[in-house]
Amino acid sequence: MSETQLEEPELDYAYLAEYARTERGAITAVGASYTRVLTDLLPMSFTVYVAGRFRAPAKGQPFEVDITFGRADDDETIRLGNTFNPATAPDSYRDRVGLTFAVGIPAEVENEGLHKVEIFANNRSVRKLFFDVDLDRQGAASGDR
Repeated sequence: MSETQLEEPELDYAYLAEYARTERGAITAVGASYTRVLTDLLPMSFTVYVAGRFRAPAKGQPFEVDITFGRADDDETIRLGNTFNPATAPDSYRDRVGLTFAVGIPAEVENEGLHKVEIFANNRSVRKLFFDVDLDRQGAASGDR
């Protein structure tokens, strides 16, 4: 971690998960950090969970966070947004706060291929997370993500 003064929010980390939630600044995740979804049938509906943490100045201004979902080679099909306020963080450290998040995106997937979740802070892209959707031709999808 840098010892320099933090002036703008920074994304520490983010990942995809089968399920995620936050409570009192901590993240609980199941099936985290996947890069492939196997399915028996397309089109399909499922929830893509995205979790992570922003670092921000403890006395910093609120900032906008947007998360998008869609095929990697196309425009997003879903955009969710929220305002993060450093003043509401449960704890501070070294004049910084950690703001955890977990969001479930109701995804509709029509075909196989690469899909993307992108995270924006104040309209600036800060992370792209990719995963493949594959039709299970071997019958292994029961129980595999």
